Order: sequence, then structure tokens, then C-alpha cells
Amino acid sequence: MHTNLIDAFNIFESVNKAMGQWIEEAVASQNLTLMDFRILDSLAQGTALTTEQCSQHLNIISSKIAQSIDKLEKSGFVQRRREKPDRRKVMLQLTDQGLEIYELALGALYGRWQNSLNNVGADVLHITALFAGSDLAPIAKLGKKLLQKIVEHRL
Repeated sequence: MHTNLIDAFNIFESVNKAMGQWIEEAVASQNLTLMDFRILDSLAQGTALTTEQCSQHLNIISSKIAQSIDKLEKSGFVQRRREKPDRRKVMLQLTDQGLEIYELALGALYGRWQNSLNNVGADVLHITALFAGSDLAPIAKLGKKLLQKIVEHRL
């Protein structure tokens, strides 16, 4: 039983790594790294508005996020601003240039995905359809339950 959990974890980890490399190759045309793209995506989607929120959302330590945000800020893609009511709080915002580069990178990613889909058989298309839209929810729930079981087993 325990080896099945480890096997499942290893599969998820391998898929995550492969997808990360695949995305990084797609966004490299815009001189972005995977982390840069994920930060821009979080800001564009509104899921993260601060460095700490990016860190939590992307499950990456704050210092690594801060380094990438520094680079994105120097490139003119992200802007930091202090909140008026609480000057200690630093908010992140995509610049117009940042939104443009994000959309170009996203277009490259979608183009690469579409090209991949055009070169696969019907069986693979059916399998990848399981990962589209709301159909992804059951897979996400399965992954979450698996992680909960692992945590419960440790306790």
C-alpha cells in the first residue's frame, strides 16, 4: 500500500516536472523563465497581489519569488506600489508591457499546445480532454485526497 502512494507521488512529480519544462520551452521565446511566467500569470489572473501571496499560490519560497519579481520589475513587466492605508504592504501590479509580454507568452504556449494536439491520435486527444475546463476538478480532487492521505499517514 505504501509503495502505491509513493508511486502515485512519483508520477505526479514527473508530470509536474515535464509540464514545467514544456511550458518553460514555450515561454522562452519571450525571454521568460517558468517562474517568471507563473508570477505574471498569477498577477494577470488576480490570484496573487503581493510577494507573499505569490509565494503561497505558487508554493515557492518568498526569497525565490522576490528575486524573480526584482527581475520582472527591472524588465518593466511588474510594478511595486505601497498601499496608502498601510504603507508596510507592498502590492504587485502588471504593467502594460508586462501584460503584453504575458499575452505573447500565453499565445506561444497555446500555439505549442495546439501544435501538439494536431500531431496526436484520437486516443490521446480523448485523454487530454479529461484535463480541460471543469473536467480537471475530479483529477485535482484526487490529487488533493492523495496528499491528505499522505499527511494523515505521517501524523
